[in-house]
Amino acid sequence: MISRLHQKLGTAGFILSMVALVAAMSGGAYAAISGAEKRMIKKESKKFSKKFSKQFAKRGPAGPQGLPGAPGAQGLPGQNGSDGANGSKGADGSNGKSVVVANEGAGPNCEDGGVAVRREGEATTENKYVCNGQEGSPWTAGGTLPGGETLSGVFGNFGAGFTYVPISYGIPLEAPATVVLVKTEGENAASCPGNVENPDAAAGKLCIYFAVPNFEELNGAESFKSGAALALLGGEINVFGTWAVTAPTA
Repeated sequence: MISRLHQKLGTAGFILSMVALVAAMSGGAYAAISGAEKRMIKKESKKFSKKFSKQFAKRGPAGPQGLPGAPGAQGLPGQNGSDGANGSKGADGSNGKSVVVANEGAGPNCEDGGVAVRREGEATTENKYVCNGQEGSPWTAGGTLPGGETLSGVFGNFGAGFTYVPISYGIPLEAPATVVLVKTEGENAASCPGNVENPDAAAGKLCIYFAVPNFEELNGAESFKSGAALALLGGEINVFGTWAVTAPTA
């Protein structure tokens, strides 16, 4: 009977009929249906419910965002990674160029000669020059200043009353030099051809050039082999200047 009803009404109609029937029937009447028919009714009811619940169900509005959760515990440190493989060997670079060095005679490039330097393959116009320095004085430790060579320096004194102003030079003279005082520019020009900015002295002379000759009396114009000590007498003594000494020539 149930099968014939299913065939006539179709699945959907049959289910609707069964639902209405179940609603109208008492518990005893429902119990009269066979087990196979009950299972079919249950199966078809599920399919019907699922199909029509999807058709008529509507999504509600989104709820408000929830509060942030509490921070999780810090994770354990990760393990060290393994060393990477060595890279492949790079290609060899090109050969460098050597340096060409040649002697350079005295001339426009080096007044006292030297050496010319350039890279291999370059023209001589690319030369760089390392020139010899000028020949120094032939003085050696323990010796004396050669004849005609000049030394120069500065001196100064600030004080009151009677005082000494020492002047010394590191290389002694073979013979004493005569001290010449130059208080004004051009004074004693034959013996002292320089000035306070560029002190100079003739052979055998120690020329003392005063920049501020503020004193009443000056003594000590004597001959010295290694320097001089000027004796100054005055009120507020304020004196300084330069000096030059030239070793006597034979």
